[in-house]
Amino acid sequence: MQSLAETKLNPSNYHLSQDAKKRLRWLYLLYYDQRGNVSAAARKAGISRPWMSHLKQMFEHNNKDPRCLEPESRAPGNTEKRNRISKENENLIIKIRDDSLNSWGKEKIAWVMKRDYKVIVNHNTVNKYLHKRKRINPKISLKNSKAFEEKKYRESENILLKVKFRPPSKLKDYAPGALVEKDMKYLIKPKQEHYGKHKDNYNFKRPHQALGYLTPMEFYALWKKNPDRAYAIAEKWQEYLKKQRLRLAKARRIKKKEQIETLMKFIDAKLNHKK
Repeated sequence: MQSLAETKLNPSNYHLSQDAKKRLRWLYLLYYDQRGNVSAAARKAGISRPWMSHLKQMFEHNNKDPRCLEPESRAPGNTEKRNRISKENENLIIKIRDDSLNSWGKEKIAWVMKRDYKVIVNHNTVNKYLHKRKRINPKISLKNSKAFEEKKYRESENILLKVKFRPPSKLKDYAPGALVEKDMKYLIKPKQEHYGKHKDNYNFKRPHQALGYLTPMEFYALWKKNPDRAYAIAEKWQEYLKKQRLRLAKARRIKKKEQIETLMKFIDAKLNHKK
């Protein structure tokens, strides 16, 4: 019914929200299924007759433009009394973002502001000002969202046929040069974090979510002083990531206690050797 409703009542293919599409279906019932009978259409749609009549009048008053069916915004009309961050803190958000080569997200920026500048700002507020000052590319964000949804669908257990995007094994060693496999990573200009060029930033400044927003050296110092507390942080964030979406759970999986202990001992040996 949705496709019929949009074909008949939205011939210009305007982009509509889900609420507007639902109201469009009700009006399709009114005009084409119940032949203009408001009471019968309201009963079939499961809404009140006055509400159906109101939608009909609003739709016809606007020359049957489906965009008039969009619900009114719930945002307050006057936001002058709303608490806002200072211009200085807004500039600080942008400075941290720029210093990170445009790679740190809202949570890391909020944590760095609290850690280094003793300024507490909600991460959603940080995100709002990043968008306001155009430090986030909406096209790339949309591209990443679509790619994740497609990956989630491919890895879903409910689909009947799973397609592996790999060549047949017979082709691999058929003849020299018969098949070349290449892993590629798209980098946006040179403004990305590379460990080889930014070791100090990565180890001493950048907060890591998997380490409870500590830097690697802060986590190492904590492990030297209180290993049990360091392991508790790792276990806490492992449980947190399990509750998050599939992408976070796979991409930011925390190592087991034995692996963490081996890694810390390796770092400890390296640092003591340098001394």
